[in-house]
Amino acid sequence: MANAPRLEAYLEYALDRPVIHMRRRDWASITTTSTGTVLVDILRTPLAEVASDASVVATYAHRYGPSKVQVGVIRLDLKDAPDIYNTDKYEVWEDLTNHPRFTNLVAAASTRDNQNLRNYLAETVFLTKLAPDSEHRRPNLPATVKILIQEPST
Repeated sequence: MANAPRLEAYLEYALDRPVIHMRRRDWASITTTSTGTVLVDILRTPLAEVASDASVVATYAHRYGPSKVQVGVIRLDLKDAPDIYNTDKYEVWEDLTNHPRFTNLVAAASTRDNQNLRNYLAETVFLTKLAPDSEHRRPNLPATVKILIQEPST
């Protein structure tokens, strides 16, 4: 498997937050290519550590379009009553090569846009935690997630 430690280090430095990476084939096995929301088994992601530290109620991936995906991890935290559901959101970068600043990222990371980097990016999906938004704490589950949890498995 190819690697790009300079790019990984630069992304964490530039964003000032952890950048989680996972194999594309693993990502493809837990999400969808169509627009919408699907439940995700957190234990099949690099976010599995969150499940061991908190009471995770649901994990979902929501695709807004071909290149816009977010993952949400909903945790139950009774000490935050009445807003007992906390949602941490992660932005997903499925294709860094199509980022408008890709060339600048490569240069800033002191690396090269070569076959090794292209192989690494073809094999890797990145997740980065977003700052809490207005939906971070809420008294109930988001309607879409509630519906997905209640749907019978096929």
